Amino acid sequence: KNDEENSATCDSTPAGTHAMLRLAAFAFVATAAAVAVAANGVRVTVYRNGESSNGRDVTVTADDVPSAAEFALKLFERGLMADLHGVPEGVAADRVYNGDGQIVSSFSQLHDGDRLYLVAPGLHFVWPYVAKDHTVALTAVTGDEFGGGKRTLRLRSLSDSPRAFALDGFFDADDAANLIANVEAIQDPDFKLARSSVGPKTGDKREYSDVRTSENAFDSKSDTARKLIRRVFDLVRIPFDINLADGLQLVRYKQKQAYIAHTDWFEDSADPDFNFQPARRGAN
Repeated sequence: KNDEENSATCDSTPAGTHAMLRLAAFAFVATAAAVAVAANGVRVTVYRNGESSNGRDVTVTADDVPSAAEFALKLFERGLMADLHGVPEGVAADRVYNGDGQIVSSFSQLHDGDRLYLVAPGLHFVWPYVAKDHTVALTAVTGDEFGGGKRTLRLRSLSDSPRAFALDGFFDADDAANLIANVEAIQDPDFKLARSSVGPKTGDKREYSDVRTSENAFDSKSDTARKLIRRVFDLVRIPFDINLADGLQLVRYKQKQAYIAHTDWFEDSADPDFNFQPARRGAN
């Protein structure tokens, strides 16, 4: 009987033992491979912010990426510069982004063939063109407090010059219906639906033209508007800052109203109290 029990025990053990050994061997091989990659490095191409050409191929090891700032510094020490207006030779970047628009702060984020982008201090990441129909899938996670939740957006390259993308999944029919209902209810005279003006706003002065006969309103307070505004920040990879955000402008066209083709420009000195020059950290 004892011989039978011993035999049964011996017969039932090997399958489980072999499975455990195989799993341990797999884990060892995976760990060894990761260690080898970290030591030998990955081959990536480094570009200036927003660029798709004139990249430089480099090998990056785990020692190069102790942190986001130190990685940027190590690339600078190899002669890799970031663009900054007015400095033709470039400057040291303080952040390095991958092709998904994420700051690289760990070697585990890097893979052979990755495209990396150097961003100068004080500037924001710019999505590169890469190639026609190049598509990036990204998750917008902000706006949860307004019912935004997570949402997958797809950014597809259409043109390098002018830089143009197609964006899928940014909002849906319910968002559109909510925005229309919200702006029709606005009573504030500065934001409610009213005749569309042209040119820059200077104080309380508005200029009107037969070229533009539509009506428009601004919504920055409804949950739907705030959710979409937060989603924009996720899309362009800028930390949310309400001081950088405009309200959503909604335009309504009734029968025979239009915005006729026109040359749209104004002098950057149109309003002495506002900086319209992006090169001088302004906006328009």
